[in-house]
Parts: sequence; structure tokens; C-alpha cells
Amino acid sequence: VTKQPTMSPTVLPTKGPSEASPIATPQNSNYFFMERSFGSTCPSNALSVPKGECLDAAHLIGGDLNLPNWLNVISWKNLPCGCFLWHNTDGTILVDYNTETVTCGANAYTQMICKSP
Repeated sequence: VTKQPTMSPTVLPTKGPSEASPIATPQNSNYFFMERSFGSTCPSNALSVPKGECLDAAHLIGGDLNLPNWLNVISWKNLPCGCFLWHNTDGTILVDYNTETVTCGANAYTQMICKSP
């Protein structure tokens, strides 16, 4: 069950950490989740997950998450670029791949999927 944030958003943007720590994933997997709402692209010490690997990567490291068996391919500005989870307010989760490569943005409902080099 996904819990909603309890803090009110700030009026002005605040500077966040420069790099987030990956969340633990199954052994033998080079894929990992970034913390929710952190980043618009994978950090410099990681690789982006290609579209062809996105859905499988989400299921591999998603464990007991109730993920769909389809990939939502989008081209939206100001959302993370590449492979990510979208956490809906009703608790459902989508696996998304954003083809946008220039105007990437972090979002409170998103969680990047990256991989180790």
C-alpha cells in the first residue's frame, strides 16, 4: 500500500541532495530503484534502462509490487526521462518509459529505475 506524503509542498523550490541512494534490490540484479520523487534522470554513476528492458527490470526488482504487465510509453516534458514507476494516489502503480530526452523533470509520484554499469 502506497502512503501519501504528509508534508505540504514548499512555495519555492529547495535544493535537494546531489545523489540519492539506491533502494535495495534482489541479489544478482544490476537494476535498482531510486528514491521516490528524486531526479529526472539516472545519476551520473548509473545507466538509464533502455525501453526494451524497462518492464522486465520493473518486475525483476519490484518484488511484491502489483505492477501491470504492459509498459506505458509516453513523451511528456517535465517528467523523468527514461524508465520509471508512476505511483497513483489510489495505490496503483504504472511502469512508464518517457521518450523525452531534453526537458526532464522530477515528480512526487515518480520513481526512477536505473542500472549499474
